Formats: sequence, structure tokens, C-alpha cells
Amino acid sequence: MSGPINLSGAVTRPHADMFATLADNISQLAWMADSSGSIFWYNKRWFDYTGTTLEQMQGWGWTKVHHPDHVERVVERIRNSFESGEPWEDTFPLRSVNGDFRWFLSRAMPIRDAGGEIIRWFGTNTDITEQQLIEERLRESEATFRAMFNTSSLGKAQVDVGSFRFTRVNDALCRMLGARSTELLAVTLPEVFHPASRAPLEAGLARLASGEIAAFDLEARLAASDRERAWAQITLNTIPDEQGMPYRLAAVLVDVTERKLAEQRNLVLMREVNHRAKNLLAVVQGIARQTVGSEDFEAQFLERVGALAAAHDVIVDNEWQGATLDGLIRSQTGLFTTPHSRRVALSGPHVLVSADASQMLAMAIYELATNAVKYGALSNDTGQVEIAWSVSGAKDSQTFTLRWREIDGPLIAKPERTGFGSVVTRKLVASMFDAAIEAEFRPAGFAWTLECPLAKVTGRTGTEKDSETPA
Repeated sequence: MSGPINLSGAVTRPHADMFATLADNISQLAWMADSSGSIFWYNKRWFDYTGTTLEQMQGWGWTKVHHPDHVERVVERIRNSFESGEPWEDTFPLRSVNGDFRWFLSRAMPIRDAGGEIIRWFGTNTDITEQQLIEERLRESEATFRAMFNTSSLGKAQVDVGSFRFTRVNDALCRMLGARSTELLAVTLPEVFHPASRAPLEAGLARLASGEIAAFDLEARLAASDRERAWAQITLNTIPDEQGMPYRLAAVLVDVTERKLAEQRNLVLMREVNHRAKNLLAVVQGIARQTVGSEDFEAQFLERVGALAAAHDVIVDNEWQGATLDGLIRSQTGLFTTPHSRRVALSGPHVLVSADASQMLAMAIYELATNAVKYGALSNDTGQVEIAWSVSGAKDSQTFTLRWREIDGPLIAKPERTGFGSVVTRKLVASMFDAAIEAEFRPAGFAWTLECPLAKVTGRTGTEKDSETPA
């Protein structure tokens, strides 16, 4: 310090000591400059912090402890204040005795005489380093939050705990709900959910608002969406105020529509599997009843069940939607021929056979193939089987025709008795498909024709249009 300061020319020694005590013990660095801005006094805290002397600092020597990146700006601004007489304020770093820089908020006020003339300036430097660090962390935290909030692929929002109105929403939530942010900020959280889902949501919101719980999650159906049925998993957490009471809610919404649809499809599929299993067991029981009493019961029974299983595989491969006719036929004829055999020729348009119709049609093809192997065209080395089908007629009443023709087989004659194969290929098929069945035991080879409404085969009206290319 430069010693006791006489501010008025009439300050007594005790008053000067009181001033020195006050000036040297305040928390800020303090200084005084003459009317031109030349500093002539610093308090003790200035020297303790900077490790300098008055001789080094007086005048404009203070620039030596300023950061070189800031000093020119600081000098320019403080000169402007000294010249204009306006109070000065600035923020900049000052070097400590250890060489470290800390940030200070600095202010200076002009001291005027009775005539209004500036006689000196009084300034302070307040250390705000910790405050600067806190503010920087807050800025970084806010920037991180904004980035995570706005760029997240999850729907995110903040909701007022009193009104449950949206106060902030991200783009992902807007896309999920098919709405603009301005539209969402004008409504409440329950309003974007389907009425059927609002009661449990509102009950959870009430518990969050009262502080009874701090978090809540719910799977609910959305209302504000361009999709017919959309679902979201919503997770809500409270944001407490200084007293620990919730004043805002953080909401995260995850689109679970595809999973919900998959669950519904699986449920339908399980019901379908249960239905098909019962039907399959009924068919197996029918095979057993018709086969029992034959000389080779076990072999025939196992072969027929195996053929049924092959048809079942084709249906399963098509996710229980049915089976393509050519795939269904190959599943049965393939039990008797090699995979690339030319002895069985297929031709016809694409037809998707319903799951219900597939089992009976497969059984008929299997019995025809069995007879061809035992007595017909597939019992020698040269015979062939031609299987052709067609769709004809008006769209709303189309007719399906399936023809089985055997060529170059041995001479055959009409059998004296009918077995299980005849029951399947005539009576059962005719009954199920409301079909006209024709079986011809011609010397040139056995021929079998089925003609029925297409809807009985496909399970629906109209023809299949996927392809008209022969199989």
C-alpha cells in the first residue's frame, strides 16, 4: 500500500486507520485512480493476490497482470469510461502470484467534488472464477441436454405437473404423434392418448403430482397418429423443485406398435395352430379308422401320416396362410419320386390353397400317387403323370379344375373293391369342396378330374393374381 489516504484533507488519524482496516479486509481487490485514470492506490488484497508492489502497479502498471488475450480490450473500454465519466464494468482474468489466472468482475465509479468534477475513481475486482465455472458447467449441461433431447430417436417431452400440458417436445415425438410442436404445446399429455388408455395414465399422473411416486410407466394406445393403431411405452419421472416437490415431469415415449402388432399376430397364430392341431388330429383319427383291418395297417398308417406331415410343412412354411398348389402337390408326389424327376409334370396358374383345404387336397394327391406307384404309370420305368389345373369363369363365380392323367403305364382295369384311397379321392373330396369328381380307368392310363368353386379351394372369392406363369 501507499500508506494512509487523506480523502478530504481533514481526515484524522483514527479515521484513516479505520479506512485502512476496511479497505484491506474487504473480500474484493480494490484500487483508486486520479481523474485521468492513473492508479495511485491498491488495497492489501490486490498485492496479496498479484504478488506485486505499488511501484510496479501504479499508473497503468496493472496491465502487466492482465491476460494478454484480453488486455487490449480492457484498456480500450476503461479509457472510454475515464474520458466519458461513465461508470465502468468489465469481466476479465487476472494473473495471481502463482501465475494462475482467475476471472474477476471489475467495476469503477467516479468520485466527484461539490462542483461535479471527477476528482478520482474507485474500483473493485470481485473474484467470480467459481461462478464462471458453475455457469460454464451449466451451459455445457444445457447444451448436452438439448443435444440429447432434440436429436434423440425416442419421443421426449417435459410436462407441467399442475396442468399436465406439454412445455417442451422433441422432433421424434412430433413424428410419432404426427403433429407439429406448436400443436403439442397447446394440449395436455392425456389428450394424445386414446380414450381407452387415459384412465390408467391419469391415475399415474395424479400419484406423480402428489409426490406419492417418483416414476411411472405405462403401455398405452396413441390417439394423435396418422396410423390406424399405434402404441407407445411411456415412462414418466418427476423433476423436483428446491423443496423437493414435483413441479415438472420428464416423459419418454417409445414406439412399440410393431411389437404390439407382432404380439397380436402371434396370438392369432397360436389360435390358428390350436385349431389346425385339432383338425389334424381328427384327420389322423379318420386315417386310422379307414386303415385299420388292412393286412399292412402299420405301414399304410405311417405312410399316410407322413404324407399329412409333408403337407403340414408346406402350410407352416407359408406362416399358416395356406399353401401354393404346386408346392402342395410336390410335397406329396415327392414322397415317391426323386427331386428332379421328370416323371411327374405340373402346369397351371398360381393358386394359394387355404389351410383348411390343403390337408384334404394333399390326402387326395397322396392316394392318387400311391395307386400310380402300385398299379399305374409310376409302377414301371416309362410311365408319367401329368397334373394340370385351371381357373375359369366370371370373377365372382370362378371354377377350379384339377386333372390327373397317367400316360404309358401298364394296362389297368377298374378295381373290384374300393379302399381308403377311393373314399378320399371321391367321397371326402367331393363333400368338402362341393366338387364334381370323375375317375376313369382307361386302358391308356388312369384319369381323375376334380371340378369345384374356386372359393372352396382358396377360402376366399376371386382369383389369385400374383402370377399366371405355369408352375
